[in-house]
Amino acid sequence: MAATHVRYGYRRLTVLLRREGWKIGAKRVYRLYDEENLKVRSAGAEENYAAPARSANTGHWSEPVLVG
Repeated sequence: MAATHVRYGYRRLTVLLRREGWKIGAKRVYRLYDEENLKVRSAGAEENYAAPARSANTGHWSEPVLVG
């Protein structure tokens, strides 16, 4: 079933198996899922962008006020 529903995680597979009449728990499905190395990759996992470098600007809207 995991081969036909590639993007399904172990929890959704547990629901589908129970609908088909299997008496199986999520922990067992997770263990089998893990043994078969059927990890679902998140959509943006391969996009590792570096954080932008901070500038000298402190980000405040106000300018320093000179009172004199």
